[in-house]
Amino acid sequence: MAEAYLAFAARRPTLYEAMFTMPTGLRFADTDTRAELRDAFAALAEVVPSRGDVDLATETLWAALHGLAQLEASGRIRLGARHDRVRLVVEAFLRL
Repeated sequence: MAEAYLAFAARRPTLYEAMFTMPTGLRFADTDTRAELRDAFAALAEVVPSRGDVDLATETLWAALHGLAQLEASGRIRLGARHDRVRLVVEAFLRL
């Protein structure tokens, strides 16, 4: 999932920006969130390892991947190290 997220951000930068970077009033994990957004967040949460607050873990993993996507898009980090960075992030979550 993490690799797919980053690949999508790289392949579709304009759509990614519209979905995740441009300012909106949308929240994905609030009680008053629209059903389709809750469903999208729930789909992500299903694959996030967590022994505690799954919403917190999901938001944190999403934030980490978003940060990696933004840094890759701006050329600030090495593209060739993507797999190793993803492995580090995922392994950190598995240790929680």
